[in-house]
Amino acid sequence: SALQSGVDRVVAARGDLALSLASIDGVRVDRSDANFLWVELPVEAGPVHAALAARGVLVRSFHADPSLARRMRITVGTPEECRRCVEALRTVL
Repeated sequence: SALQSGVDRVVAARGDLALSLASIDGVRVDRSDANFLWVELPVEAGPVHAALAARGVLVRSFHADPSLARRMRITVGTPEECRRCVEALRTVL
């Protein structure tokens, strides 16, 4: 079905994205069964969020909450969007 095909694409892209993000020094990726990944950065997320946005990469940051200051939520996108996200994060960090 079209729905299953879409789910399969997200699952594959999520795995690829998680591996790529985890290959960045200091980045930790939580296991996920959703269409997004929780990522822990080696630095505060606020400036990283702003630098990514300036590069056209939009992610969710919860840096206003001290317990989540180094966390970001990255939604799984197309392979091209995921590649751009990883490249931008490598550049920013």
